[in-house]
Amino acid sequence: MLIPRSRYYELKEWKEQRKEFLGINTTCEICGAKATEIHHDFDYNYYYWNDIDFFNKNYWIPICKSCHSRITMDNKRLRKQDGLDY
Repeated sequence: MLIPRSRYYELKEWKEQRKEFLGINTTCEICGAKATEIHHDFDYNYYYWNDIDFFNKNYWIPICKSCHSRITMDNKRLRKQDGLDY
């Protein structure tokens, strides 16, 4: 089933798996700071995700808030350049 990616973050399953993942993967893979977030390493123009991709930990990267914000802004800029409005 495809749902907008923002809805996945509300799921109990996500919150539980996120907590477990960050308890094991404690370091930001970009700068080495404490990882507080998970970046889903998908193509930047994914608007809809599915359960298989979202919960596949092969796509998960432990990351700090600062690095995640930078990646998110870069992805938004790229989507805007490609005429994608989300």
